[in-house]
This record gives sequence, C-alpha cells and structure tokens, in this order.
Amino acid sequence: MNKYLYFAATALLLAACTNDEALTTATDGEVALKVNAAISGISTRASGTNWATGDRIGLSTTSDTKTKYANVPFEYNGAAFIADGTDIYFQDTRTAVFSAYYPYTATAGVVSKTITADDQTAENQPQIDYLFASGATASKASPTVNFTGEQAFNHCMSQVTLTFINGDDVELDGNLTSYTLGGLVMEGSFDTATGKAQATGTQPAALTIALTDVTTTEGAYTAAPLILFPQTAAQADISVTVDNEIYTAMLIIPAGALQAGNNYTFPVTVSKTGLTVGSASINDWTDVQGNGTTATM
Repeated sequence: MNKYLYFAATALLLAACTNDEALTTATDGEVALKVNAAISGISTRASGTNWATGDRIGLSTTSDTKTKYANVPFEYNGAAFIADGTDIYFQDTRTAVFSAYYPYTATAGVVSKTITADDQTAENQPQIDYLFASGATASKASPTVNFTGEQAFNHCMSQVTLTFINGDDVELDGNLTSYTLGGLVMEGSFDTATGKAQATGTQPAALTIALTDVTTTEGAYTAAPLILFPQTAAQADISVTVDNEIYTAMLIIPAGALQAGNNYTFPVTVSKTGLTVGSASINDWTDVQGNGTTATM
C-alpha cells in the first residue's frame, strides 16, 4: 500500500515540475509590447473625436536597456493600438521607458510646418494637433505600456476659440460669414523626441476662416477652435465679416504668450458701433479668458 502511495506522489511531483517548466519557457520566449494610450485632461482630440481608427503614434525607448527601438508606428484599430508592421519585443528582463508622439511621421525629429486655413478644417486639424507622452514603462513581465495618468498624451500646441455675440443693431444668425485672425506667426516646428512645439518664423501672417461650422447657444456663435504654434505675442488682430461689413478689433493675449496646452477663448461682441472683445479664459486644453476690446468699421 505504501508503494502505491509512493508512485502516486512521484507522478504528482513530475507533473508539477512539467507545468513549472512550461511556464518558464513561455516567460523566456518573445514578449511583444502592448499599448494603452489616453489624452491628458480630456479623452478627445481637438477635432472633437476620440482616437480615430487609423490614427498612428510613433513609439521610442528612452531607457538604457537592451530593448532599443526608435519611431515604431502603432495604429489605432478602433479598440486598441497595435504595431503597424513591426512589433516591439523585450530584449532583456529590465524595465524599459517609452515616449510617444502623434501624429506619426516616418521622418521623426524636428517637423517643420506652416499653418494655413486649410489645416484648420475638421478633416485636417488633427494632423496639426501635435501630442506627446513620456515616462511610461513596461517590461517582459508586464508588457503593457500605459500612456495614461501622468504619462498620458499632452497637447503641445495652443488653441484659440472665438465666440461671436449679437450686439446693438446686429443679427449674426445667417450673416456671420468669416473672420480673419492676424498678427501671429504661422510657421513653426514640432520635435517628436521632446514634444516641444514652437513658432520659428519671424513674420506674422493671417488666417481667414469661413464660418461654416458654428455652434449656436442663446445668441452666441462659437466658431471651431484654431490650433496654433505656441509663441510670444502680446496681441492679435481680428476682423469679422457680417452681412458684407467688416469690423476690426484687437485681441489681448493673457501673459503675452500663447502657451502649449492652453485654449484661449475670447467672447467677441459685434455691434454697429464696433466689435467688443471680452476677457480671455484658459481651459485644459486649459481655457484662457482674454480681455475685451471694441472693433469698428
């Protein structure tokens, strides 16, 4: 009877060893990186949508481990980011640190761009909504890199939102056709390695925006936000076309600069006697409320 118990115990021991060996083999094999990404503050991009199917981010390692990759594209498939052609595999057991940026470009580094009115359409704007994340970690034992929380993607550009308000003897509904924002530099760059976006040009330019996408709330008409390069600027010019009449004014920029991640919102009151711009607020995108001014014909 003891002999049978001995053989049974031996069989159980061998089975346990076999299972342990199987687990060790799986751990020692190739393990691919998984990506979980969010956008800081809000879960939406500037265009007002979540990560869209086909969005691509570029991932790089920033730590001194054997796991070394640079600018590997991952694409959002509607549920998660997956490697777009090349998986990232861990080359040792040490924890690797990652950075990532959006939108992906094959020529990573300093990307130069001159912003035009066409870039501000809902279809094209996400391509200038530069995002950056850093400091997220992952390892072979824990292969999901979480660009969330403090390591979430942050907006690297500035935003300007204008809300037009009916003033004395003016009805904007159906008559507000366009506006022009001037006095700001549209030429700039984005560094995919550091996430720094900045105006690099020296000549201010102007954007003329057709108002075909306006949100109306109790007599206030909010235009789609503009995305612009962060820059030092005390003020900007604005002209508004209402029923073929042009009104002009000055926007006073808080703290004398458009800063990364801030949304500068200006209320603009249009009256026959002039255009009045209220204080700017900052949202996160951080809204910045600007001071008021009056524009005249």
